[in-house]
Amino acid sequence: MDAVNSILRFLGILSETKNEDIIKIITVMVDQKITFSNINFDCDLHLGGHQKNIVFQRVRRVFRIGLTNLAIMCIDYPENDILLEYANALFEYKNIHNEIQRIENQNQEKIQISIQHFFDGLLNESMKNS
Repeated sequence: MDAVNSILRFLGILSETKNEDIIKIITVMVDQKITFSNINFDCDLHLGGHQKNIVFQRVRRVFRIGLTNLAIMCIDYPENDILLEYANALFEYKNIHNEIQRIENQNQEKIQISIQHFFDGLLNESMKNS
């Protein structure tokens, strides 16, 4: 979990409100050594359908902050390999590219953040770094 916290801190979302939802989900994944699609939200996190949707909405809001922070870092440091690795592993590079364009007012397209892609990428990155 230290590696997870380090990545979340790097993205600037470790101290965000509602970050505990992310921590709960990734803790289940790490403890059970499972991917996001294998989580039983009802049993593992005691979340029914409606509650799960609310959590996903809160998580997406926090992810959007991380996406924006990472996109800004990519603008400032385009040659940084760690930024590019996180961009692809956590958000998919196309989303970072679209967010950079949005920041630079070239594109107002709404970006779809894949919760599954982020959590699976976070798990993989944290395992690689630990």
